[in-house]
Amino acid sequence: MYGAEGTETHYGMRLTICLLLMATLLAMSLIAPIPARGQEEQGDVSTGPIDPAAGAWIAYRGERTVPGQPEPQLFSLRVEYSFPQGVPQDEMVMNAAVTETNPAGQVVSANSFAVQTIDRSYRSQDGAVEGYWIYWLRSGLGNEDTATVEDGVELTADEEQDFDYKDNRFQVVRMRGDGIELLVERRTGLVFRIARDGGDTLQIEDTNMLAQYLSWWYCLDDSAVGSRLDDLANDHPDLVEVSSLGKSARGRDIWGVHITDFTSSEVKSSVVIDAVTEGDAPEGCEFLLDFLEELVLMAEEDEATAGLLSRLNIYAVPLVNPDGLQRWLAMPSPSESPLLSSQAPRNGNMVNINRNFDMKWEEGNRDPASADFAGPFPFSETESQVLRKLFEDVPADLYLSLHTGDDLINAPWNWSELPASNPEASFYESVLSELSGVFPYPTRVGTPGVPFTGSSTDWAYEGNGASSPICFDLYLHQPAEDEVSPDDGSLSSIYTPFREAMSILMENLHSFLAVDIIAPELRVEVNVPIDVTVEIQVNGKRALPDATARLILPEDSGLKFSSMAEKEVELGDLASGSSVKVTWNLEGKASGSNTANIILTSSYPEYERIPGTYTAEMEISVSTQRTWLVVVLLSVMVLLVLFMVLLSMRKHHRAAKEEEA
Repeated sequence: MYGAEGTETHYGMRLTICLLLMATLLAMSLIAPIPARGQEEQGDVSTGPIDPAAGAWIAYRGERTVPGQPEPQLFSLRVEYSFPQGVPQDEMVMNAAVTETNPAGQVVSANSFAVQTIDRSYRSQDGAVEGYWIYWLRSGLGNEDTATVEDGVELTADEEQDFDYKDNRFQVVRMRGDGIELLVERRTGLVFRIARDGGDTLQIEDTNMLAQYLSWWYCLDDSAVGSRLDDLANDHPDLVEVSSLGKSARGRDIWGVHITDFTSSEVKSSVVIDAVTEGDAPEGCEFLLDFLEELVLMAEEDEATAGLLSRLNIYAVPLVNPDGLQRWLAMPSPSESPLLSSQAPRNGNMVNINRNFDMKWEEGNRDPASADFAGPFPFSETESQVLRKLFEDVPADLYLSLHTGDDLINAPWNWSELPASNPEASFYESVLSELSGVFPYPTRVGTPGVPFTGSSTDWAYEGNGASSPICFDLYLHQPAEDEVSPDDGSLSSIYTPFREAMSILMENLHSFLAVDIIAPELRVEVNVPIDVTVEIQVNGKRALPDATARLILPEDSGLKFSSMAEKEVELGDLASGSSVKVTWNLEGKASGSNTANIILTSSYPEYERIPGTYTAEMEISVSTQRTWLVVVLLSVMVLLVLFMVLLSMRKHHRAAKEEEA
């Protein structure tokens, strides 16, 4: 999961086996068809393999009302899926073959469609019919949503209800239109029942398409994420703001939430958290939503949590790649298929978002069929652009990115497994050591698997955004079936160590990064030189190598640097716990209040902004009242001196005349 290339080992052998299995299943469907309702079954109906590349399928049984016939006619449908031969796997297309048989097992009709693996939209082989497939619609349908299905019929969802299937309960939506009624599993889009007025009724009888979904009940689409966040904002308007940050490649909303105490005037640090940059990593989305909901609820009851939100801005993007998640839901068990597993992590354009950031992107994967395909150029995808814009707008201090894998936390770089490649390895190891009391899983500096480039955390850490935050990737294991229950309603208990580790990182953020720029308000006159002095204190664990302080004066202030003053002052390496004073000498003529900015930068020679930029403001108040008084007094003194000189000259002149006389 950690960015390893999709293996091609024994590719030909696997493909041959898949084709043989598919052919065998098709032959079985023709030789021993599914018995009609009311008939005695000849043995159990096998659920077959889950892997679509090997022939996944859905089986329906139904009754058809035929004019002139007193009894409904029984029939069966079998819908089989396979990858089209000779079609590149970056096309996101699967074949779907629909075969109808009568009770005698005779094939009555057959048709084939090409189905998009993300949106369930289809087209017939001759291209004449396009739309949604009546047996399997798009996922995430809710009340009043619409879908245009075969023959241009538009259906509208008018009710949500529970539906029992094979001793399990699913949430379905009822969709109606033009004499057709469907019961559709809301999360996946799989149709449980089809009824036509005066015509046939189909009921799903057996399927392997839902085999994985019971343990994936926590997978949320973009509409469900938006609804959860809207509910949170409506219940806590003083703490939560929600907005769509943009659209995915297929037009789905990428929701963002801003959580803070909006009434607090404290200077705040900023935290960015995201999840599901890869479509096959859904656990982070549900866990992050649970984490944020608990945090907001606690803030109204617990003073410590309320204090945390008074000094933190939390920006979260729970579902970065909604298109990729839809593919994951549509295609069960991709781990069984090299072909499908290469599609699973990617977005609607078949690009891996977590390889698309401009950090060593040029060294990334260029194969469009690879799970690690980095895209045609850096930030080619709307999903990565959304995160880039967020970092440009938010001066982030901490960035956490949630993924699926073995339980662990790692710090940059993802492009190297060697801790020494990170110039702040000792700092990160010190921070990670503080998690040992609550986090029993491994932590490390450097990628835990095969190195990969173009990741969001590497890009953010290098400072290519508006800041250089502390960055961590958090890998959550996929819950086992006995770990999840739809009645539980939360993944927090499963991922308690991650919840506590995230809390510690946020609560102690100031102690990690604390750099205080003490700039007292300065009240001065402008007819004499002004000394502006600030003190820089490195109070956190993070040292500042190659530090430079710069004073930025307002353009219209009338203030300027004296001829001997430097705008930038090189401070050298500032160790943790150090303190230094910086002075600038100014001159000029001005009046009123002016706000000057102090910018402290620090970086390692090989990177742009590590460990980042810190800013502060200084108010310089200029008063000219004493200046005018001084001018008047000086003028009076000059006049008096002139008067005395004139008197002296006159006296001297008289004395000279008297001597001559």
